[in-house]
Amino acid sequence: MKLNELNWAHGENLDKRKSKYVAKGHVVVWVKIKDVIDNMHSDFRISPDSSENRIGQRFEKAVEHFKANGWMDLTSLGWNDHWKTVDVGDGRHRLAAALSLGEVWAPVTVDKSDIDELKKVIGLRETEPK
Repeated sequence: MKLNELNWAHGENLDKRKSKYVAKGHVVVWVKIKDVIDNMHSDFRISPDSSENRIGQRFEKAVEHFKANGWMDLTSLGWNDHWKTVDVGDGRHRLAAALSLGEVWAPVTVDKSDIDELKKVIGLRETEPK
């Protein structure tokens, strides 16, 4: 799949829903999915190539939802100072599903205070990659 073939709730779609899906103090940025997965704590890391750490059928359901062109809410990311890892508050199965379908970048929500730390370990853009 090519960039943006997946139907993330972003751009104009997100603007219509932003108050509900982007928490106060958070911004929408674009991240390299593999960087996020590689820099998560191993207890929570989900890979498209392994069923380790998956919850039920969430990964498979996310893949099918993307394939059906269903809207997918953005993943929320943060920085874990204790473990020095990327925290995925919600959406790690979505990211792994997107990666399995060939996506490289994904829009996510991030607390503004975590952006500088995240930039040190993951590819992060404040504008949509072309």
